[in-house]
Amino acid sequence: MQLNDLICFIFICDIKVFKFLSIRNMIKKVIKFTLIVLVIGFLSNIITFSANKPLVKLGNFETKPGSLFFSSESFNVLSEFNLLILINNIDSGLLSVKNTLNSIFYPGNNFKIVIDPGHGGVDPGTTQGGIYEKDINLSVAKKLKNHLVKQGFQIVMTREDDRTLSLKRRVSIAKSEKPDMFISIHANSSWDRSLEGVEIYWNTFQSKHLAERVEKSFINMALADSNIMTLRSRYYVIRNANFPAILVEIGYMSNENERYKLLSKKKQNIIAKAIGKGILQYFNSKKDTTSS
Repeated sequence: MQLNDLICFIFICDIKVFKFLSIRNMIKKVIKFTLIVLVIGFLSNIITFSANKPLVKLGNFETKPGSLFFSSESFNVLSEFNLLILINNIDSGLLSVKNTLNSIFYPGNNFKIVIDPGHGGVDPGTTQGGIYEKDINLSVAKKLKNHLVKQGFQIVMTREDDRTLSLKRRVSIAKSEKPDMFISIHANSSWDRSLEGVEIYWNTFQSKHLAERVEKSFINMALADSNIMTLRSRYYVIRNANFPAILVEIGYMSNENERYKLLSKKKQNIIAKAIGKGILQYFNSKKDTTSS
């Protein structure tokens, strides 16, 4: 029988011993159960349900290869039997459904992030070959937003169109939202047209930890190696933030090869996912530190 042919659950018994059952072998009196869902890479969510609250606990668990029963980013409610909620992988197409569970399953719940696409309006940023930095910044920022929303994060954009915003206004927007994090997206430029790569700027040591997570994510996705740096800076938008804040220079527009890569929607998506994975790893590491 194929994995997707079986609708099964993983119940809490012991951290090392799980009982599971199929739709044919229903247990109706279940106090709580845990579903392990692959979210991104090697990380999984542990989600515990009970009678009173749909979501009781959200944690992390590293599974061994081949031990996952579900590996999807979205699940459907099939039916309810007392405390037991049947769900299935929506990609399996086994049954039609009425409801959809979305971000309740994702690690970003309760975290708010402000994304700041650099420049805009009358301020184009660096201009190379008739291409404006402000447009690339906005495009990547929107893709990052979409990626993070799927993970359950609350996202606020300082701008979602081509408008002029002062640095002071960007910081004001961010502070009014009281976010858990601030990410500013920029593209670099230099008189030396051979320069390429990613630079991640931070101001406080709290933000340095975030920068290092994003840096590691870029390296893991083979987007940068020797051509990536994390640097301390006093850029206005990160210097005046009272929350973890980084400014990411996603590449050099002055480098012709890198400039045309930055114009690629595929490349922009990969960059957005790299930043997103770094953000997720940052929150997971903080969660681990808090629980230890």
